Amino acid sequence: MDRRPGWAPARYALAVLIAVVATVLKVWLDRYLEPPYILAFPAVMAAAAIGGMGPGLLATGVTALGAWYWTLPLQPAGGTLTWQDLLGWRA
Repeated sequence: MDRRPGWAPARYALAVLIAVVATVLKVWLDRYLEPPYILAFPAVMAAAAIGGMGPGLLATGVTALGAWYWTLPLQPAGGTLTWQDLLGWRA
């Protein structure tokens, strides 16, 4: 893909599209796909391969937000949500 500055918006838009498609597929296929982030890795790799480092990092953020929204519980059984719950650290 051409790396001229005029193509930058298209590369970033494509990275967001790839990440959103991977997140939507993960939500739809949730009962069939065991690891919660299984589709995020290929989406980020594809966005980075097509667009470069910036779009790859953007795709990482978009897939991470999607996985966080649909994977983490809204409220744990013990009460309020803590930083340990958000980061997945259990004592």
